[in-house]
Amino acid sequence: MKKKIIIALILFLTIILIPLTNLKRSEENRNTMSYGVFTGLPSKDINKLLSYKEVVIDASFYSKSQIDFLHKHGIKVYSYLNIGSLETFRSYYSNFKNLTLDNYEHWSDEKWLDVSNPLWIDYAVNTLGSELKHKDIDGFFLDNLDVYSKYRNDNTFNGLISIIKGLKAKYSLPVIANGGFDFFKAVENKGISIKSLVCGITVESVYTSIDFNNNNKFTINPISNRDTYINYLKSLKAKGIDIYIVEYSKDNSLNKAIESYYSNLGFKVYISSSINLN
Repeated sequence: MKKKIIIALILFLTIILIPLTNLKRSEENRNTMSYGVFTGLPSKDINKLLSYKEVVIDASFYSKSQIDFLHKHGIKVYSYLNIGSLETFRSYYSNFKNLTLDNYEHWSDEKWLDVSNPLWIDYAVNTLGSELKHKDIDGFFLDNLDVYSKYRNDNTFNGLISIIKGLKAKYSLPVIANGGFDFFKAVENKGISIKSLVCGITVESVYTSIDFNNNNKFTINPISNRDTYINYLKSLKAKGIDIYIVEYSKDNSLNKAIESYYSNLGFKVYISSSINLN
C-alpha cells in the first residue's frame, strides 16, 4: 500500500512540476529575446511577436486592438515612422511625391525626401504622429535620419530637428532613432544634447553586412569597420543613450557569437534572417 502511495505521489509531482519547468524554460527563452525589429511583419502574424519584450513594428498596419493585445502580453511597442524618405506604397505618397529628391539606393520603392518642407514637417508630426499615438504605441522608431548624410545642409538638419522635437513635445513618447550618425555628430557639434532628442539609437549591420550586389548575401564586416562603429556607440552609451543593434545572419553559430559580443558590450541586439524584417 505504501509503495502504491509513493508511486502515486511521484506521478502527481511529475505532472505538476514538469509544466512548471517548461514554463520557466519558456520564460528564460523569452528573456533571451528581449528585443526584435519586425517592420515588415504582416499584422496577421502578430503571434510571432509574443516571444519578445520589446518590439518595433509598423503600427500603421496594425489596429489599436492588436497593440492592446501585445500590451496584455507585457510587450512594449515602438512604431516605425519614416521621416527621411518616402515610400511609394504609402497612402500619402501622391501628396508628397513632389518633395522627393532622389532615388534611394537598393530600395526601388523609396525616394529621399525634402524634410525641410513645412508641409512634410506638419504632416509627420500632426497627422502620422497622431495616428500612431491613438493606437497607444509606447514610442516612435524614426527611420532615415541618414537623409542628412546625403543632403548635408542646415535646411535638412533643422527639418529633422523640427520633426523630432515636434513629436516629443506633442505626444511625450520616447524616441529611438535608426542610424543618423552624421546627423547626431552635427547635433553635438551644435551643442545640443543627443539625449534631449532620443532615448536610444539603432544601428544596422555592424558585425555583419549585406552585399546588395550579390543577391543580398549576408557577410561579416572586417573588424576595423566594426570597431569604428562600436567606439562611437560606446561613447553614446556612456552619455545615457540606449544602443540597439540589428544584424543579418542565417548562421546559428555566428548568431551565438554575435549575441555574446553585444551582451558583453551591454547593447541590445536583434538578428534577422531576412532584410525585410518579417
